[in-house]
Amino acid sequence: MAIPLPREGLRIAVAGPPRSGRTSTLRALEASARANGLEVVRISGSARDQWSHYEDVIGQQGDGLVLVDDAEMLLDSSLEEATLRWAADGNMHRHLVVAADVSDTGTIYRGLIPAALRQKCGVLLNAATAQEGSPWGVAAPVGDLRCPGRGSMILGGTCTRVQVYAAS
Repeated sequence: MAIPLPREGLRIAVAGPPRSGRTSTLRALEASARANGLEVVRISGSARDQWSHYEDVIGQQGDGLVLVDDAEMLLDSSLEEATLRWAADGNMHRHLVVAADVSDTGTIYRGLIPAALRQKCGVLLNAATAQEGSPWGVAAPVGDLRCPGRGSMILGGTCTRVQVYAAS
């Protein structure tokens, strides 16, 4: 999956239910970013034992891309704050991709998830209802066969059906 990076820092929200392909989507975006010469840091919200290491890495990260998996697990943590500071420092060459369970995209109003949703850009995987697109301001297409990586890429209020490949 290749999403062209704009001049200003891009914020992408990736959402879907468990086993929908969120992590595979992050891997595909990571591979694309690395192929384009971007420095990439990948953070796993479920790896609590590594959070202090991630904070150190974020503190030293310059331009590039930060990917956060299971972002809902970072809510109100010092790692979430460090990541938000990094993304909000005004540097237009810093991009943030946040993946979370779809049930959290419309119910969490502070932190990484709403920060990623502000640009209304993202990937919604395995939508069960049209309302799951509401955090991006769209009605999500439904009715597709539910399999990992299948969903919609949302850019500028337009949904395009996608199948994310598993990056190796």
